[in-house]
Amino acid sequence: MRSFLLNKDVQEKDLVPCYFLYGEETFLAQEFLGQLRELLIPPDVPDFNVEHLHFEDTSWREAIDLARTAPFIFSPWRIIALEMPPADKKDKGEDERKKKDIFSDMDERLVGDYLAAPASRTILLVILPGRTNKSRRLMKFFASFPAAVVLAKEMKPLKDRNLWSWMNRKMAGWKKAIVPEAMSRLTELVGNDLQRLDKELDKLATYVGDKKSIDEEDVKAASGWTKGLENWELENALEARDVNRCLAVLAKLFTGGMAPELVLSIPGYFFRTILAAQEGLAAGRDKKDIFREFRPRITENYGKWYFDRLNDFFSSVQGLSRAELDDCLQRLNRIDYRLKTSDISARTELEVFVVDYCRRRRPEKLTWKARR
Repeated sequence: MRSFLLNKDVQEKDLVPCYFLYGEETFLAQEFLGQLRELLIPPDVPDFNVEHLHFEDTSWREAIDLARTAPFIFSPWRIIALEMPPADKKDKGEDERKKKDIFSDMDERLVGDYLAAPASRTILLVILPGRTNKSRRLMKFFASFPAAVVLAKEMKPLKDRNLWSWMNRKMAGWKKAIVPEAMSRLTELVGNDLQRLDKELDKLATYVGDKKSIDEEDVKAASGWTKGLENWELENALEARDVNRCLAVLAKLFTGGMAPELVLSIPGYFFRTILAAQEGLAAGRDKKDIFREFRPRITENYGKWYFDRLNDFFSSVQGLSRAELDDCLQRLNRIDYRLKTSDISARTELEVFVVDYCRRRRPEKLTWKARR
């Protein structure tokens, strides 16, 4: 399979023990991790051999211990992905840094010892999001290894011809083409955020059915600000964790004849938006700026209603831990896989999912003034 990040086919014989991926467009790392999973882990095997860790909840010691652990019998390979805090996150002073040093002397020795004799058939994937300073200790450490041991790759935001090339490759996976006018229109609506484009392109491929080429009219009909009121209603219900509203909207969507894949894309987009907003907060971005990116039609001109919607949005953003968010996204991915490979009832699967999500404890809602 072709990796856009590496600009070459990903083959088992060419894999290296460690990949160090840094930069702003983290979706490229997610895409690469998915390709490794597809290449190395059989589809009928549970995700025991794939560990996606976050530095806020783990340590280098735990990651390396996992890497040294022999894979389960289900698969001969093991993938350990460790996602670091954003590289451009502002320092909070010496006391804060002492709480958890991102890469200490001990960590450097630990990882160096491992890379000197890496575990067989194990891949360590280190992801450093955000704008990077190549003089940073972590960067210099991984750059010091030969490419046969550590492959370091920058994840640059895609623009112009590179972005269009990525979109064409994405649609080729659906055995479809997308005309330049459609790509231009889609980027006007969504921007160059690959995570959002990925879901919009999936929706478009489903929307056009057997049609082999996607044109501008298809984009206008299925993407961007043209989505139906029920879509917004389901996102709002998920935001409020209102189980009855969620079930009512799902019933309306399915009985109204919407394709199951399109219904599934709505909660998928919602949780990926929450993930992107969390990453924005971690990078020190202003809440209003983040809200403007994901809810551009809701402006401060609406007064109190604007602040109510902003508070609801960030109540979800701050009310989900990264582990809970990853669990939601992984469950939706599993539903998507079963939907494509079996005769499951998409409606039943999604109803079970939203009931479980909505009944989790919801944290106390804070007001805008209280959280500034």
